Amino acid sequence: MALISAALVLLVGGLVACEPVPVHWAGDEAEAAAPVLPASEDATVRDAPPLDSLRCEGSLRSVMTTRGRRVATWWSRKDAVSGVPQVRLLAAWQDTTVRPALAWEAPLAIDTLDQGPADAQAVERGDFGCARPAPSIAVDSVNGFVHVTYALRGPEGTGIFYAHQMDPRAAFELPVAILYGERLGASAVASDGDVVAVAYEDPNGRTTATVGVAVSKTAGHLFEQRLAASIPAKSAVDPEVAVRGRSVTVGWRDPSAASGRPAYRVRRAQVEP
Repeated sequence: MALISAALVLLVGGLVACEPVPVHWAGDEAEAAAPVLPASEDATVRDAPPLDSLRCEGSLRSVMTTRGRRVATWWSRKDAVSGVPQVRLLAAWQDTTVRPALAWEAPLAIDTLDQGPADAQAVERGDFGCARPAPSIAVDSVNGFVHVTYALRGPEGTGIFYAHQMDPRAAFELPVAILYGERLGASAVASDGDVVAVAYEDPNGRTTATVGVAVSKTAGHLFEQRLAASIPAKSAVDPEVAVRGRSVTVGWRDPSAASGRPAYRVRRAQVEP
């Protein structure tokens, strides 16, 4: 995947040059004084989290719906296979029908197919067991869908994956791959109605970490386009994303920023109808 220019994008999924471009950058990357999003909300459930003695420390993420109900997701350890530590991704809704007020319903499985480390260097890279980026979760204020994105080494390969739940009473739909690659990386998800965006550390970055974004115009059922957000020559980590209407803002941290300069950078994309 390569960025051709601010006006041209990588054509994927069978698109041809004569078709309308579904997503395009509204400009080049720019400096930002602060992250795109506030700090993670995992601290809000620290005193009464969903019950799971196998939860990976630091992996719990939660968000509040517009109706005042909370949903959370986290990594949970599972039995090692041939001595290889593995995890599964779970989610749970706050149960408002019982007391205490912050009780939780039984966990739901999002993804249980982690294959563990692929090689002996996985420990150093943080590619196994609980040593991996926390998942990201968002609840849409328009349709109530729950969106989750995460990094996993599945049976078909390593990469960034996405899953969503359309109703709290239903199971999560089968995960889909956003992008396959060679390593695990951080990701973030946001939505506004039918527009869903997943920002990610490119799992194919060999020397310099870069950030990309995948965009869906169908509420997460199909991701029509994937774009490189950061400049390949510059390091970009800790991606963030926000969606407002058809505007997608991708942010990331620039670890190479000179002292006294903003360490955050952003880029905005416009999603066509």
